[in-house]
Amino acid sequence: MIRNGNDGRKIEKLLRKIGFFWGMLNEERIRGSILLSGLFFVIIIVTRIPFTSKLLYHWDSVQFALALEKYDIAVHQPHPPGYFLYVMLGRLINHFVKDANKTFIFISILFSGLAVVAVYCLGKEIFDMKIGILAAAIAITNPNMWFHGEVGVHLYCRGILQHLCSASLL
Repeated sequence: MIRNGNDGRKIEKLLRKIGFFWGMLNEERIRGSILLSGLFFVIIIVTRIPFTSKLLYHWDSVQFALALEKYDIAVHQPHPPGYFLYVMLGRLINHFVKDANKTFIFISILFSGLAVVAVYCLGKEIFDMKIGILAAAIAITNPNMWFHGEVGVHLYCRGILQHLCSASLL
């Protein structure tokens, strides 16, 4: 029970201090989460680059490479539904890389790194940090994910969109 104005001010100061330290705790957790996400992303890049494909892997990759020059779904460059944004991102990157295979491998590595970060964030958000780390470790070492992160296919662009849709439901 507050008896005079001084007691009210003391309580107000105490609540401000608690709020300040609570805010610092949350900022430290956010910083830690960002650092872990960055670490997972770097691990993906470092572990994928030495094993990248030297040739276009699949006929889809060939169709995407042809679509960099001439985008025409009627002649399956690329195959329907066309993956317009994927090809346009490839065109943008290809201005710098100048090699269709390396362009699409770059996109695969980039999006597989983002997929691992998304898996970590979803695991952390739904359960806790330990589960997020475990989920990211499983995703990093998953052979299917590892393989498709080294060849020029469009699977991880779709995967990221699926993770973002899942996260938006939380």
